[in-house]
Amino acid sequence: MGGPTSSSVTLIATSCLLRWQQRGDYDQVAKGPILRPDKVGIQHYWVATTPEWMPNVPGIAGEFFEILPTDGSLEDGMRRSHFWVHVDANYPGSAGCPVIVNPSAFDDFCKRIAEFKAQGIAKIPLQIDYPG
Repeated sequence: MGGPTSSSVTLIATSCLLRWQQRGDYDQVAKGPILRPDKVGIQHYWVATTPEWMPNVPGIAGEFFEILPTDGSLEDGMRRSHFWVHVDANYPGSAGCPVIVNPSAFDDFCKRIAEFKAQGIAKIPLQIDYPG
């Protein structure tokens, strides 16, 4: 892996609770995956490079990075908000946040984000792809 601007990085993450992993479950508040970018009228999300810390929140238990925009609305008016990239900590799955299951991969993600921040970059693009 080169410097932070040399290439993109692909990480495997999950974004919901086990029973709500079907296509279309993104409308299940606090259960389904993060909204598809095209469903909220954006090309991609952004990840803030300034880490935040929530050591006592189940499922996060440490460092996380805010995803922008912080909320989105579907055509039917349903809203979802406050998604973060974090490690899949002490509670399996997430309430929609993209969580990196492998702790060492999350550590690598944090180091790469710190490199961007050190260059004065406040946010980086985050592409969400859904399999199938």
